[in-house]
Amino acid sequence: MGLKSSIYFTLEGKILIAEDNETNQKLIVRFLEKKGIDYKVVHNGYEALEEYKQNHILYEVVFMDINMPEMDGITASKKILEYEKDCDLEHVPIITLTGNTQKEDKRSILAIGIDDYISKPIDLEEFYLKIAKFTYFIIENQIENEIILSEKNVPYNFDNVVVELELTEVFLKELLDVFFVGVEEELLELQKAVLVQDFYKITEISHSIKGSAGNLRLNSIFEKVKEIEQYSQSKDIRVNYGLLVDELKYLIKKYEKALK
Repeated sequence: MGLKSSIYFTLEGKILIAEDNETNQKLIVRFLEKKGIDYKVVHNGYEALEEYKQNHILYEVVFMDINMPEMDGITASKKILEYEKDCDLEHVPIITLTGNTQKEDKRSILAIGIDDYISKPIDLEEFYLKIAKFTYFIIENQIENEIILSEKNVPYNFDNVVVELELTEVFLKELLDVFFVGVEEELLELQKAVLVQDFYKITEISHSIKGSAGNLRLNSIFEKVKEIEQYSQSKDIRVNYGLLVDELKYLIKKYEKALK
């Protein structure tokens, strides 16, 4: 039984979203708007901490991306938890958004005091269920047929993605446009990082592209950039990163051409 359409929320407060990636921001916002949930978006951990300190009483849940500039999500979450303790405040649940799927990493996230996590790419039903875990909600008694999606030989099945993510065609096109415009600059930065073997930067940029591509179900791009990220994390100097980036650029152009 699917819950995507049958779950309704009765939140009195807002959800605070800390996410630096514009594509991911827009997607999360659309998911919340579909359920009538109020929200505020900030762009890094520092902004999340400051917003929480000033307006903590307004929020029922905090969504915190892990990898953000200025202050990462883990540091921001720790500081929020310290602030709650120091000021004797009622705890607001923190849910992290992570592209890391290793069990030990998830355990370490929970050990900090963070309440839960969502893996990227974001699954819509899981997203709503995580919110429901910490808030008030209603579930209609109805049965939905599960939708089984497959790309098969099609680079991108636009209609299936519209159905899976419950978006309008216009909004999905807008998200894809944002992705393709933004990824051009990221590819330039990635090439520069490869030239000087800056593994930290390669990992950072790859992770960003991976998150957006996964959420938009650009599966081949997701898998390729995940491969680059994994190699750079291990600082494997035997790998031809230039070739991998060329393959990534080819895949991006292939998707972009198919979607025009």
